[in-house]
Amino acid sequence: MNDENLKLGEVARKPVVVHPGPSSIDELLRHVDPAPDGETERFIAAIYTDRREAAAIPPQE
Repeated sequence: MNDENLKLGEVARKPVVVHPGPSSIDELLRHVDPAPDGETERFIAAIYTDRREAAAIPPQE
């Protein structure tokens, strides 16, 4: 890998978080638009289906 790519990789690993004051979960949740219950249930079911399918596939060596 050349020096330029190494520098880009180093920058990508350092997240930049800017906030004018202390953040709280309550403040973050004020900006979240919850999905309808049915959509949430389908989303969670899809996640668990993916996990079951991934667990059924033997690891590659």
